[in-house]
Amino acid sequence: MENKYYPPEIEEFHEGFSHEYKGPLDTKWHKEDFKLKGPNPNFSWFLTEGHFRVKYLDREDIESLGFTHKGRTIDDWYELVVDRPAIMSAYTNRRYVIQHDFRTRQGVVVKAYDYSSGDTGEHDIYRGGCKNKSELKVLLKQLGI
Repeated sequence: MENKYYPPEIEEFHEGFSHEYKGPLDTKWHKEDFKLKGPNPNFSWFLTEGHFRVKYLDREDIESLGFTHKGRTIDDWYELVVDRPAIMSAYTNRRYVIQHDFRTRQGVVVKAYDYSSGDTGEHDIYRGGCKNKSELKVLLKQLGI
């Protein structure tokens, strides 16, 4: 079976970063969100010794953020329809689509369709890497979705 977890880099940790932790005496993994608690001199050791792991971005993660699976097995894509009054957001009457390559676990494309302007063409608003749910949440926030 393909491994669905990877060891995170120290640069990935930020407030709210979702990961799993297993202490030296633990027998199972514990889910937690990273909280800044002050300096921990053992943090680097725990990181290099494999006590942290992060789940790769998967279908359940994308769907948990409000997207609906619309694609087929070969062509997976997810859709989120945002219908807001123009006064609330610059992104009105838009449909957002996420395409993710689950085989390489690297490429993510976020597209927008703006129906309020009568333009039904797709526009890439992000094309790049995204390894886990925490990264996707940050990306969606940065894109205003």
